[in-house]
Amino acid sequence: MDPWVSQTKLDRYRAALDAGTDPVLVQQWITQVQAEKAVAEADLRRITDAAP
Repeated sequence: MDPWVSQTKLDRYRAALDAGTDPVLVQQWITQVQAEKAVAEADLRRITDAAP
């Protein structure tokens, strides 16, 4: 996942929370994005570490 996409999603979730969306639901969305971001960052580290 692109870091900008992650941040955009998090910004939208924050706006949804501010608009009154159920905080438990928003937390689930945030947790999912954070997990996807962690996987993407690990992939990027693996790719850059493997580069000559």
